[in-house]
Amino acid sequence: MQAVTQYEWSSQWQGELVRVAGSLKAEAERLDGSLAALEKTLGAELGVMSLPKLAAVAEFGQVMLDAYRTQASFALEPDATDRLEALEDAVTRLKHYIATQAKLSCQYAPLAWKTLDADELGSAWAQANETWWPKSFFAKRKVLKQMRVGGAQSEPDPSNDIPVLRELREVGGHIDRLDGVLQGLRDWKSYDSDPQAMASLQSLGSRARVAVSKLAEDAESLAALRGKIRTLLYDANDLLAPEAPVGRAIVQFLGTLSDFNSIRAQFESLTGSTLEGRLPREANVLESIPSLCQSIVDHHIALRDWCAWVRRRSEAMDLQLGPLVQAIESGDVQPDEVAEAFEAAYCTWWSAALIDEDEVLRTFSSPEHEAAIHSFRELDSQFSELTAKYIAAKLAGQIPDEEDIKRNSSWGGLRRELQKKSRHKPVREMMEDMPDVITSLAPCLMMSPLSIAQFLPAGQALFDVVIFDEASQITVWDAVGSLARGKQVIVVGDPKQMPPTNFFARSDDDPDGDIDEEGDLESILDELIGASIPQRVLNLHYRSRRESLIAFSNSRYYDSSLVTFPAPVHPDKGVSLVRPEGFYARGKARHNQGEAKAIVAEIVRRLASEDQVVRQQSIGVVTFNTEQQSLIEDLLDKARSDDPSIEWAFSEEVTLEPVFVKNLETVQGDERDVILFSITYGPDEAGHVTMNFGPLNRTGGERRLNVAMTRARSEMVVFSTMPPERIDLARTQARAVADLKHFLEYAERGASALGAAVHGSMGDFESPFEVAVARGLQEKGWIVHPQIGVSAYRVDMGIVHPDKPGVYLAGIECDGAMYHSSAYARERDKIRQGVLEGLGWTLFRVWSTDWWTNRNKALDGLHNALCEYLEKKQQAESMRIVEGADSPGSLQDTVAEPTQVNIEPDPEPESR
Repeated sequence: MQAVTQYEWSSQWQGELVRVAGSLKAEAERLDGSLAALEKTLGAELGVMSLPKLAAVAEFGQVMLDAYRTQASFALEPDATDRLEALEDAVTRLKHYIATQAKLSCQYAPLAWKTLDADELGSAWAQANETWWPKSFFAKRKVLKQMRVGGAQSEPDPSNDIPVLRELREVGGHIDRLDGVLQGLRDWKSYDSDPQAMASLQSLGSRARVAVSKLAEDAESLAALRGKIRTLLYDANDLLAPEAPVGRAIVQFLGTLSDFNSIRAQFESLTGSTLEGRLPREANVLESIPSLCQSIVDHHIALRDWCAWVRRRSEAMDLQLGPLVQAIESGDVQPDEVAEAFEAAYCTWWSAALIDEDEVLRTFSSPEHEAAIHSFRELDSQFSELTAKYIAAKLAGQIPDEEDIKRNSSWGGLRRELQKKSRHKPVREMMEDMPDVITSLAPCLMMSPLSIAQFLPAGQALFDVVIFDEASQITVWDAVGSLARGKQVIVVGDPKQMPPTNFFARSDDDPDGDIDEEGDLESILDELIGASIPQRVLNLHYRSRRESLIAFSNSRYYDSSLVTFPAPVHPDKGVSLVRPEGFYARGKARHNQGEAKAIVAEIVRRLASEDQVVRQQSIGVVTFNTEQQSLIEDLLDKARSDDPSIEWAFSEEVTLEPVFVKNLETVQGDERDVILFSITYGPDEAGHVTMNFGPLNRTGGERRLNVAMTRARSEMVVFSTMPPERIDLARTQARAVADLKHFLEYAERGASALGAAVHGSMGDFESPFEVAVARGLQEKGWIVHPQIGVSAYRVDMGIVHPDKPGVYLAGIECDGAMYHSSAYARERDKIRQGVLEGLGWTLFRVWSTDWWTNRNKALDGLHNALCEYLEKKQQAESMRIVEGADSPGSLQDTVAEPTQVNIEPDPEPESR
């Protein structure tokens, strides 16, 4: 169908094309037979036929017919080139010779110019013209006599004929020299040769030589063919007669070819294209054309659709989309890939044009940019440190020297109070008497609302700014007095966490906490939110070193708006469920001994572990009520008395974060590496489960649950004697109870329990650039996971450790959507980087400009950097094993020297 480039379809046109295609097929087959007969009579194979070669055969055939009864065989002799050149020269000389003879004033004997010395006659005639009369008369008569004797047959004109004779001698000399080359030619008669006959012979010889040359494939076949044709022209010239075998075969071939060309012209007119441009170059056209014609006949039903394609093809070609059209027609681009192929090609062109026009992109140098990032980080850290030192120095400069303090000044009064042994002034009175001294010594006061009311007088000067932290737990009436003491107020809190409450001050008639007597109180945070005070959301989450610890809360309570950072492990199972044997003691006990014993055993196991990393992780316990809290504390006291070696973990003097045991109402604000969460509620001794879960049944219970679920930094272990399927949501309308059920499912099954909201490391690539980088790394043998993380921020690619499939060796960041999602350099190039490196990531970066400029160099550099880093990790691992310091299962095993931008190591991030 590709031979058809006509896009104006009609049924009449289609019928005519099918008819002509059939005729062309028949003529091609007839021509093939005629050619075979010609080859047989010639006794030579002419090779594979192309359309130009068919024309060459026709030219050869016509030459053979014209060579009948001529001496054209010389053109195929080894010296044919010399003879053809001599013939061409002879034609010119003969014409010149004849024209020169015609200039003579009278008739001369043949070859008189050879006997007459034109130079001598010319000299004598010149002297005769110059001498005096009558001597000149006799001299001229002498010259005339010599010319008559030499061949002049009547009265010559010496002035005219002597120069002509000289010219004839010169031309005749040339003809004499050609005679040696052209002797043997039938029509060559030296000076008497017919120029026209010589020209015809030269033309025929040249045509014969060229025609035979066009039929040969190589030097060997040319020599063989010339020999056969030379024999035909010389020894068997009679066979070239029109009625002889060879002549008849040639005439038949030429006639068949003429008919073929006539039908071919009709076919090309109907298709709108030439066969020569559509047929394979190496194929035999007398086989290809019948096949092509038969294909059109067989598929004529598709001609209408094909014409529609040709129309679109023509439009695409007009729009300079020729390469895309060729790729589609060749099958390199499938129909369903056209849009993507066009977009890729267009983007390639557009990107090149954009880079060329934009000076920043054109001159971008990744080493220079990386150096600028590194310098920025250092300068930013130095600036932060210098700012702190500057503020401290400035404040210290406001404190007077002891020698300059006057006795009756405020500073003198403070010194007297410090020197007293007893009867000190009350704090409130001191604040009232010497407010400037107190604020100079302590420009930043950290006090509770109650302390502010108790210690600061009403006339105290306003603070520049008052900041409330954990504002969701401060009631409005407690906060009002503090609000009035500031020129500006910043209220910080999470409306999804604990409100002010007095839940545990329940009545004696409500031992199970079923009666909602007072409910949660309104916080200053809720009040300000309701008043439409300007807000700013701080959505970067740093506490959880594993995203799975915050994923449930992020999905359920924060609409996945928190920006969290993934850990370099796969899969991320930071939350787990333990199902101890036990039951919930309803009534006054209201505790669960099975869970309590399991938690205490887990604490002891961790504190006595031989693994130093496990032993040094801080631990916190969260319970649903005070009774369970008290039970665990009692069991822990007994365990501490039984094993004094774990006592260190409970002492604030030994560790910064001792083990704590708290309930839902008191745990807000605390955090530990490991949180052990006791659900407490569950089946009673009889196996009966009530839908009473204490504080969770109340309005806002989900806020308490949210607090409990977000206290862990590295791991949370949930202890529950109740399987999640025992919670019947048909028996309760409390949202917190439904969330508890789903949280238990999440702890048991992982991220899959969150449904479509969280997929772990199952995101897809965000750009073709990331796809290209990933494919390149995969071709190098690396296992690549895309979009590591469950929140708005993800590591573009994670490289799976070849020796530890559950750990990522490194992360790959591209300067794509994730990189430029932050408009601030500090967050983009320092904070994010530092947080990820603090979680154990080693990051490599690929710059799109480097990839665009030299993909192979960028890919090889990244691959080599990963190989070097893997080798370094393996060597370090081997050394730890030899030294006996290996810590299997530790997340810290994945932490390594952070690496930034291809292969250059980055400095350790500043501690936060």
